[in-house]
Amino acid sequence: MSNPETSQESGWPLTRSERDWKPWQLFMVLLVTAAATWCYIIGEYVGYYLNLKMGIAAMTAGSMIGMLLVTLAVVPTATRYGIDSIAAARPQFGDRGWIITVFLQYASIIGWNCLLMIFFGKSVGQLLLALNL
Repeated sequence: MSNPETSQESGWPLTRSERDWKPWQLFMVLLVTAAATWCYIIGEYVGYYLNLKMGIAAMTAGSMIGMLLVTLAVVPTATRYGIDSIAAARPQFGDRGWIITVFLQYASIIGWNCLLMIFFGKSVGQLLLALNL
């Protein structure tokens, strides 16, 4: 059996010298992800229901709520200890507790992909109607 020399190979939290990101860099990545997700899903439909000022307010509030949830869930453990959300579930849920977070992440991915397939199907339907097929 080989003995891993770095934290990345062993699964243990990263030491400060092994982390190559700063807290503000991680925050910016999560900010962009949350804003893009919110705008992608809701942005198309806001114009149907709200005027410009109310639409901007709704989009801003929704983005900030999404960023808050992602920030509270991931940033404290990721920036302080250098571990991801799945590894961070071990103290709360035990050695097999990672199954809960993996299941939740897979459920989220499956839901997101279903939503993308619905949008794709609607787009193809509209394209076929526009082409009179």
